[in-house]
Amino acid sequence: MLLRDFAAIVLICLLWAMNVVLSRIVVAGLDVPPFFYALLRYLVVVLCLFPWLREVPRPFWRLVAVSLLISGVGFGLFAAGMRDATPSAAAILSQIAVPATTVLSVLVLGEVIRWRRMLGIALAVVGIVILMYRPDEMRGSWGLWLIVISALMAAVGVIIIKQMQGVTPLQYQAWSAVVSVPPMVLLTLWFETGQWQAVVTHSWTLFACVAFIAVMVSIVSHSLYFWVLQRNDANLVAPLMILSPLFSVALGIWITGDTFDTQMTVGAAVTLAGVLVILLRPSAVLPLANALIDRLR
Repeated sequence: MLLRDFAAIVLICLLWAMNVVLSRIVVAGLDVPPFFYALLRYLVVVLCLFPWLREVPRPFWRLVAVSLLISGVGFGLFAAGMRDATPSAAAILSQIAVPATTVLSVLVLGEVIRWRRMLGIALAVVGIVILMYRPDEMRGSWGLWLIVISALMAAVGVIIIKQMQGVTPLQYQAWSAVVSVPPMVLLTLWFETGQWQAVVTHSWTLFACVAFIAVMVSIVSHSLYFWVLQRNDANLVAPLMILSPLFSVALGIWITGDTFDTQMTVGAAVTLAGVLVILLRPSAVLPLANALIDRLR
């Protein structure tokens, strides 16, 4: 791998980590309703990628399904979970999508896994259990459960998108944002209040955060990721993406003041070890999982 490509991977992982931290700042720090925040993000993406909407991808139902699972509803739940979950915990828990995608690839796509990848799945699940086992804080754990549900939805979405052909990254991003807007409108009108107050109170800060995430994460980082994949073997690129949750932990501690106690350290280490074992084994699906779990979000 060229140094240029490695530098691009570091930048991608840093942008994905910023996505997690900024989402926490928007929904918890600025108290912006999470579904409304997701709606704003997708509206910005639609405006930026409007020219890529000229051709409708086929079959369209697959695009709708993937968009709702990974982007629309999936990211909406992720954003809602960020009200209670710290960036560190959210970044690690999102990695459950990797073993989940592995299991689904066996059940749906007929991939074969051997004992090493089974060990990786077991380690990842054990690590997630360690992270989430806080019986004295069950109320606060609802945010963690929403993160896990969002990651599992992303895993299903990855299996569907693997079966799609002929859709460019920017075309997918554009149509995914369009499909995500209606459900976000319904969810924010149904479940949330205070949208206008949030816009008035934090107008410039909110705009800056949403614009950065929509442009730099949804458009730039994912386009750059596919550019790197085109120039390098997927099984070389995928393991390096584990830098993303590590960056999220570091930024969470630095920017949002996350506490990283012994339980989180052990859980994170076991989870990431399992994910790394899985990613080091060849697969036709896992590079896509690695690209999409950070939320086309």
